[in-house]
Amino acid sequence: MQETKRGLTESLGLKLWWVLAALAQVITTYDRASKPGGVALAFEAVELLLCVASAAAYLAPSGRRGSTREPPLLSEEDGISMVGGGGRFARSLSTREPSPEDQVGIIGWLAFSWFTPIVDLAFQRDKESGKLEPTDVYPLTNRNVANKQLERLDQQWQVELQKEKPALLSAMTRAFFTEVFSTAWVKLLNDVLHFVGPFLLNRIINFVKGTGEEAGEEQWVGYAYAVGMVLSSACQAFLMAHYFQGGYQTGMRLRTALILMSYSKALRVLPWPSPPPPEEAVPAQTETETRRCCKKKPPKKKPSLPTGGMGQMTNIISADTDKFTFLMPYFNLIWSCPLQIIICFIMLFNYVSWSLFAGVVVMIGFTIVSSTVAGKARKIQQEAMKAKDERLKMEVELLKIVKIIKFYAWELAIEDKVKQLRNQELALQLRYKLWNVALFLSFSLSPVLVALGTFACYTLAEGKNLDAATAFTSLSLFNILSFPLGAMPMMARFFMEAAVAKDRIEAFLLSPEVSARPSAAVTKGRALELKASKLQWPDKTLLLEEVEISVAQGDMLVIVGKTGAGKSGLLYALLGELPIPAEDGKTYLTGSIGYCAQSAWIRNATLRDNITNSPSLEADERYEVDGFPAHRPQPPSPTEPNKSQNGPLNA
Repeated sequence: MQETKRGLTESLGLKLWWVLAALAQVITTYDRASKPGGVALAFEAVELLLCVASAAAYLAPSGRRGSTREPPLLSEEDGISMVGGGGRFARSLSTREPSPEDQVGIIGWLAFSWFTPIVDLAFQRDKESGKLEPTDVYPLTNRNVANKQLERLDQQWQVELQKEKPALLSAMTRAFFTEVFSTAWVKLLNDVLHFVGPFLLNRIINFVKGTGEEAGEEQWVGYAYAVGMVLSSACQAFLMAHYFQGGYQTGMRLRTALILMSYSKALRVLPWPSPPPPEEAVPAQTETETRRCCKKKPPKKKPSLPTGGMGQMTNIISADTDKFTFLMPYFNLIWSCPLQIIICFIMLFNYVSWSLFAGVVVMIGFTIVSSTVAGKARKIQQEAMKAKDERLKMEVELLKIVKIIKFYAWELAIEDKVKQLRNQELALQLRYKLWNVALFLSFSLSPVLVALGTFACYTLAEGKNLDAATAFTSLSLFNILSFPLGAMPMMARFFMEAAVAKDRIEAFLLSPEVSARPSAAVTKGRALELKASKLQWPDKTLLLEEVEISVAQGDMLVIVGKTGAGKSGLLYALLGELPIPAEDGKTYLTGSIGYCAQSAWIRNATLRDNITNSPSLEADERYEVDGFPAHRPQPPSPTEPNKSQNGPLNA
C-alpha cells in the first residue's frame, strides 16, 4: 500500500480499466466495421490504436515504471536517496536500486524482463573475465526478507508446541500454504493445455485427409488449428517458467525459515547428547550395577534423532534444510502426475479402446518395482546421513585439538581414521546413487514399454490397423505420459530426502533446551537455593533424589564425590542448564551467576596409570574402568591408546 500511495506502483484498478477500455473499443470497432461509413470507421480505428497503446504502456515496464520512474514523492525519511544520474534512487545504506520485481507490469512479469539488466551485466562481466558482485544484483524484496519467513514459520511452530505431539509438517503447511496454492493453479492450467496439442493434432490430420468431422471445412479452420497449437505451446512455456520460479522461491523461503529456526535452537539446546527416552523408566543404579552395564552395548537409536553433537547440528543447518529447496517445485506433482495419467488414459481409450489396459498392466508392474526400489533407497539414505554426522563430528573435534595432533605428530594416524569414516560415507552414498539410477531407469523405460504393449495389443489382439490420426495422436499422448512417469522417480527421491530431513529437523527442534534463568531467592541473606525431589538426565535416567542446597552470601561451597556420583549434573542444575520440572523442584538465585571451568591436569605417565592410579589392576578390571561413562572420550593415541605417554604440552 505504501508503494502505491507514494507512486512506486499503479493501482490494480487502473490497470484493469485500461485493459477493459481496450477490449471494449475492439468490440465497438468491429461493430462499426459492419456498418457503412468510412470516416467513422477511421476514427474508431484510431481510437482503438490509442487505447491499445495506452494499455500496453501501463502493462509494459516502460514510461513511468521501473528504473525510469521519477521519485518526486520520495524523501530521505523513507530511507531512499537520489544516487547517480538518470533519476535513479536507492536505499541510503546501499547504492543498489530497489528490485523492480514488485513494480513490473504484466508483460514484463510474464517475460521476466525485469531481470534482463542483470543478465546483460553478467554477459559484459563475462567478456571482461570478471564476475558479478553482491552490489550488482537487486536487493531482496519485502516478501523475501529472512526475518519475515522466520516469523511466519515460528508462529505456527509455537502453536504446534502447545499440542501433545508437535508436527513440523503441519507448521510448514500452514505457514506456506498460500505460496503452494498460488503455484498449484498455474500447474493445473498448464496440465490442461498439455492436452490441447494432441486434440488439435488429431483435428489437423483429419482435416488434411478430409475425413471425420473436419471433412468439408473451410481452409481458415486448418490455419486456426495450427495457430491454436502454437499458442498452446507458448502458453505452456510461460506457465511452466512461472511455476518453477514460484516453486523455487517458495523453497528458498522455507529453507531460510528452517535455517534461522535451527540456529536459534542451537543457541538454546542442551550441551550434552540427548538419547531417546526409553520405554520404561530407568531405576537408580548402584556403582556395581553401573560397572556391569558398561559391558553391555548401548541401545539402538532412531536414525532421525539428533545426538546433540556439533557435527549433526552443522549437517542439519547446511544439508537437511537444503532438501526443501528442491522439493517445493515438485510438490504439486503429488496431484498433477496422477491427474495427467488419468486424462491421458481417458483420451487414449477413445483412440485405442480396450488395448489401453495392456499398457496399464505394464505401468502397474513398473510402479510396484519402483516402490520397492524407493523404499530401499530411503533406508540407505538414512544410513548415509548418519555416517555423515559421524564424520562431521570427528572433523569438528579434530579442529578443536589440532594443536595436540601437531604436537604429537599424529597427522597420519588421524588422517586414516577420517578417511575410514569418509570411505564408509562414500560407500553408502554410492549404494544410494545406484538405487536412484535403478529407480530412474524403471520410470524412463515405462512410457516406451506402455506404448509398445498398447500398440501390440491393438494390432495383434484386436486385429485393427493403425491409421495416421490414431498413431500420431496416441504417440503424442504417450509423450505427455512420459513426463509424469519420468518425473515420478525425481519426485520420489525429493520427497524421500525431504521426509528424512524433516524428521531430523523436527527431532532437533524438539530436543531439550536450557532452562530459563532461576528466579530471585525467596530467603533473605541467601545467594543460591535448590530444592528438588529428583534430578534426572534428559533420557529419564535418575541422577539424584531429595536434593536441597542453600548457600549464604559470601560462603564457599565445595562439592565432592565419586566418579559418576552426580557432581556435574548438580552443577548443571545450579547453572539452570538441567531442566527441572515444576512439580519436581525449582532453583532460586540472587543476582547473576558465572561458571569457571576447571583446568584439567594429568601426570607425566601413561593413560592407563592416569585413569587407574594402580598399575596392578587386572585386564578385566582395567576394562571396566576404561569403559566407565566418565572416560568415554577417545584416547589421544590412535595406535597404542592405553600406553600413550601423557604430560603437559609445555613440558
